[in-house]
Amino acid sequence: MKIVSFGGGCKVGQGDADVVKKAGGEFELLPVFNDVDAAADRYRGVTAALFRRFTVSRETLLKLPDCIAVARYGAGLETVDLEAATDLGILVVSNHTYGPDAVSSWAKSLFHTVRGEIHTWHQTVLDGDWHDDYPIISKPVSTLTAGVVGLGTIGQTLVPQLQGEFKRVVGYDLYADKSAAVVKAGFVELMDDLESLLEVANVVFIHCAQTSITTKMFNKSAFERLPQGAYVINCARGGLLDEKALLEALESGHLGGAAMDVYGQEPPLPDSRLFEYARTHRNLLFSPHIAGLSTEQARLNLNAHSAEVLVRAVRLQQDPDLHWQEWPKSIANFSMVDGLPGYRDWKANAQPCMRWRLLQAGAL
Repeated sequence: MKIVSFGGGCKVGQGDADVVKKAGGEFELLPVFNDVDAAADRYRGVTAALFRRFTVSRETLLKLPDCIAVARYGAGLETVDLEAATDLGILVVSNHTYGPDAVSSWAKSLFHTVRGEIHTWHQTVLDGDWHDDYPIISKPVSTLTAGVVGLGTIGQTLVPQLQGEFKRVVGYDLYADKSAAVVKAGFVELMDDLESLLEVANVVFIHCAQTSITTKMFNKSAFERLPQGAYVINCARGGLLDEKALLEALESGHLGGAAMDVYGQEPPLPDSRLFEYARTHRNLLFSPHIAGLSTEQARLNLNAHSAEVLVRAVRLQQDPDLHWQEWPKSIANFSMVDGLPGYRDWKANAQPCMRWRLLQAGAL
């Protein structure tokens, strides 16, 4: 088994290499995927590949003639051609375990910062503008309702943290698991639909996957349903949110504020209307898609867990009788394995990161 990392993960430790070597494989770190090297047949013998910020197209996969599995450093697979991978017999897997604590903590920090205008008060002190007549910022958090959209790994990590801080915590997931521990424990009140959540949430934390169904689900209509002065925090995917509609809701004063860690285009254009608004207003806060990597442990996990899920994918491809508990937790093109002996048990015990894929496809 030879696994190649194109571009590498986080520059912290060498967890990816350690995982592969422990599994008896060979690990090689290359700076980029290079068409010259591909043309020279230097990628022959590569069993599996890890990518980071790179579009994995059909053309790319064709240049890896012996590849049987691919993964990205991270959870999103928007840049991987799943149809091409399936056609070529390549299993596509993803890693959803590296940073749920980091993302949930970052989302909360963004909310408190933009709501309390902490970044502005910091500058006020530096400017020497110190007096006793500051305006009231907002209502106490203990009087507010928090809404969490997306109750997968990150959403389920976040909701217990919100209990005791907010008056009420409500959640919505198109494929909600009513048997989830956070639901049974009463940490979150499940809503029947997104509209019901929007009508009561003073702050919305977005933590769902971006699919054809969820793209731009936070649009003009969604923002209008929110209570006056509500906040929107997006640490999931930029495409879930209509940025033009968000800006209009902020400019009208209907929304109290918003914070974004992800964008429709990354990096975002510095001359966009959102940037222009943020330069002159206190209630729009940005961070550079850093939530999932905002702690050292998350960065260490990113490298190690991404390699681990890829090793599992290789083993599954090489051994169809592999016990389901040794399978990758998330397989994007799971139709490739639905005829294997362990598939039924794997599906029945699907993790949150996989459950929504199965339900969306009508396989669960």
